[in-house]
Amino acid sequence: MTYPRHPAPSGPLLPDASSRLPDVAVIQLRLPTLVQEVPHIWFAQVEAVFDLYCVTSETTRFRHLLCNLPPQVADEVAYVIGAPLNEAPYPRLKQSILDGSAASKSARLWHLLTHEELGDHRPSQLLNTMRQLVGASSVVSNCALLKELFLQRLPQSTCIVLAAKGDLTLNRAAELADRVHDSTSPSVATLASAAESSAA
Repeated sequence: MTYPRHPAPSGPLLPDASSRLPDVAVIQLRLPTLVQEVPHIWFAQVEAVFDLYCVTSETTRFRHLLCNLPPQVADEVAYVIGAPLNEAPYPRLKQSILDGSAASKSARLWHLLTHEELGDHRPSQLLNTMRQLVGASSVVSNCALLKELFLQRLPQSTCIVLAAKGDLTLNRAAELADRVHDSTSPSVATLASAAESSAA
């Protein structure tokens, strides 16, 4: 018994692996973790990933970005996320994140200028606190501005000692300031002895 032959299909019934690979890759796309202190570097990495996987649609980029935002950042740009999508949703979301980061950095610097004091802390502890406020990976954390702000919080006697040492790095200045602080601060034993004497 013979069966009628049907003509071979003119094209493949299913797309080949090479044509389906980009779609699979996009579904599995994972973006780098956002570092809020340096958002411009993060966006450079994100857009490199988009280029590698040929993600060119502004709407698709917007959605990938949205899915990878930390909750705190997403909350800060909720007004953009909840707005109707326009012809350029990704650039708008990107700019909002950059603007928010700049405003946050300004607020942290203002806090440094107006609030942080040495108090009962060692100078190195004060410096660590100041660096945490501006972000440890920020350029500000090692610049002349932070050094100036740090020195302004130290006692005048400590600043005189540091000035005699010449141009010091910020870490070296904090180390020497700790030594001056420790040598001039009364010890626990001295304080206890003074308390006993006054009680007698």
